[in-house]
Amino acid sequence: MRERMFLGIDVGTGSVRVGAFNRQGRLRGKAEHPIRIWRPQPDFVEQSSEDIWKATAKATKQCLRAGRINPKWVSGISFDATCSLVALGVCGWIIGPSSRLNALTRQVMRYSNMWEERYRLRWNLPN
Repeated sequence: MRERMFLGIDVGTGSVRVGAFNRQGRLRGKAEHPIRIWRPQPDFVEQSSEDIWKATAKATKQCLRAGRINPKWVSGISFDATCSLVALGVCGWIIGPSSRLNALTRQVMRYSNMWEERYRLRWNLPN
C-alpha cells in the first residue's frame, strides 16, 4: 500500500483550497477552485451552497490529480468552512431568496442587525 494521505479542505469566501499531506506533514498536492459570489444589491452578498460543494469536489479532485494520489490512500479529512452559513427552516428546508442563492457570507453575518432587518424581510421570515 502507498503512503497514507490526509486532506485539509478550507472553504473561504472566494475559493475552496485543498492540500494533501503525508504522515510527516509534507505537502504532496494542492489545488484551489473559485466560488461564485452574487451581489444583488448594496449590502447583500450571497452564495450558493450547491456551488460551494461543487467547488469543493473539483478542488479535491484537482488536488489528488496534482499529487498523483489514489483516493483510496486518503486516511483522514479536515474540513473548515467559516465563510458562509446556510439557513434551514423547521423541516430542514433551505431558506433563501431562491433555491440557488442560499448561503449568507461572513460579510453579511458581521452585521446581525442588518441581517435581522433586511434578510428577514427579503426572505419573508417571521418575526
